[in-house]
Amino acid sequence: MIISFKITGFLRAVTILVYIFVNAMFILKYGIRQDYCSPYLLLIFYLLFIISGLFIINHQRDFINKNRKFTQGFTCVSIVFFVLFVSVNFLIDANTLNTDRWSALELSIRSLLHLEYPYDKLDHLNQTPSYLPGMIYIGLPFYLFGDVGLLQPFVFLITMFTILKSSLENYIKLAFMFLLIFSVAFLWEVTAKSDLMSNVMLTLLFMFYWHHKYKDDYFRSPIKLAVFTSFLVLTRGFVIIPLTIFLFKSFSREKMKVKIVFLLSLFFSLLLLTVPILISFSNQQTVIDHNPFFHQTAYAPHWLIIFFVTLPFFISLYIKNFYQVLKASFYLITILLLGLFIFNAFDEGWNANLYGGLFDISYLGITIPFVIFMYANTLVSLDQKDSSKRSKSHS
Repeated sequence: MIISFKITGFLRAVTILVYIFVNAMFILKYGIRQDYCSPYLLLIFYLLFIISGLFIINHQRDFINKNRKFTQGFTCVSIVFFVLFVSVNFLIDANTLNTDRWSALELSIRSLLHLEYPYDKLDHLNQTPSYLPGMIYIGLPFYLFGDVGLLQPFVFLITMFTILKSSLENYIKLAFMFLLIFSVAFLWEVTAKSDLMSNVMLTLLFMFYWHHKYKDDYFRSPIKLAVFTSFLVLTRGFVIIPLTIFLFKSFSREKMKVKIVFLLSLFFSLLLLTVPILISFSNQQTVIDHNPFFHQTAYAPHWLIIFFVTLPFFISLYIKNFYQVLKASFYLITILLLGLFIFNAFDEGWNANLYGGLFDISYLGITIPFVIFMYANTLVSLDQKDSSKRSKSHS
């Protein structure tokens, strides 16, 4: 019990270290664009702020858990930041941004609506888009609202209300909100009208929802599961990692009839979602030269991608609970992204990667939702072990 308690505490420390490292990269890169304070001094202030905030939340957890107005306060803060994020989207002129995720998504949606092949067209930075159909469909309502950048604020609001309605203790809910709102990587996503974290959040929220609804039988509704899975797989390739860890063990133990129903439903769902793309390309050479898979794997060698796509199948077989699903997903995603960043930094130079644009550090932000979910679940695990320890001492 003591060893297990220490391991969980160690994992909590690891999540915070990853959280601080990723956000530190954003502070160092973008902090040099202002003249008021040294980026390194900003980083020290940020470090103290985050550690102090988590310390206060943890040591005031009894007060937070018993506070009768917590729900109202949590809701009000969520709405205030939602309105703030929406306002930021409308105030920022997207064409002045040196990131093209918003224009690539907008271009992809417009092409899809006109049944045109989107991957050979150029966005406002003269780059070709790499969005898979699932992400294009997710962005469609916000495109119709007039700003695809609204996706991130709305996903933030959905996330906050999902956490609020969950069975987590109040202090864990507050820690979740604190880490998300004050993540520099997340704030960059909002101001840059990006959607990477929204993609990850929607995937993790789906896993969170499915686990709690079908805890003892993930494949109770195989057709419904196949539709959701196909949709998420067609957002970005990396979501295959957590989804495989989450589902493969249960899939391998199902009856053959359930497996066939799921696989056929998955195939036809994938086919249906990609039909507008499949009927839009004019020739084979265009697809070879311009396709989303090439763009999404540009920073990693193919052997590494194959390794990280196949490894989750083996890891899933040893998973015992949802906490381990999050832990394994957190480790794999973190090792993959931070490993690529550090390897490139050694190979091409630190400054060239961080400041020179040889590595797009926005991809490091993918780890943040995993970090926050993982941190919240380590708190749950520590509380359970602490409660078990106290009950044993009383007996």
